[in-house]
Amino acid sequence: FLANGNWDCNSAVVTHRVACTTRALTRALCCLIKLHSLGIFHGDIKPENFVVDEITHHVRLIDFESSNFVNKAECGADVTGYCTPLYSHPCVTAGQAVNGFEADMWAFGQMAFTLYVGCSLFDIPSQSERIVRQNAFYKNFDWSHIYAQFIPRHVRQHSTFSAFVDFVDVMCAQYNQQRPKHADMMLLQHPFLCSWQSHFHSLSQQ
Repeated sequence: FLANGNWDCNSAVVTHRVACTTRALTRALCCLIKLHSLGIFHGDIKPENFVVDEITHHVRLIDFESSNFVNKAECGADVTGYCTPLYSHPCVTAGQAVNGFEADMWAFGQMAFTLYVGCSLFDIPSQSERIVRQNAFYKNFDWSHIYAQFIPRHVRQHSTFSAFVDFVDVMCAQYNQQRPKHADMMLLQHPFLCSWQSHFHSLSQQ
């Protein structure tokens, strides 16, 4: 289970990919919840900044170069220009300030997309097109036809796909009223993150 390095090197060859991805994301989210509870945003959430302990399989968050404290009384210090382009918040990409917690949430949602599907929705050569696509995603453009074209059928037909779409929406979509202001324990109860338990149980019965 994802031993000896980061997800970027392992995710493509993991057995039972969906179950392993959701279990790893659950553990990674615990790291982010702890960080946010301390009033700190990470600033560069991406697969390469989570590593898995070879012995215990514990997920660890690394690289705090872009981290900073968030002033809770003022609803957050703004972060600009820190994130890796594929995982950067649309406002950051556009050179605008955005709450550090919100930037982390967006990046985590996009990381979940990358690990679940196997590639990033925004991994395109044109920076201008990437910005347009990020903004459209953020502002609740209808992505159903993009999903149909972009995501392999066997992934879209998986039993966890609808829960996965909802999880990414909760983490990333501007309009979504369920999106928390920062990573919190309630997110761990999301059906998508809970799905690995039932999936591993079904595998054990085979």
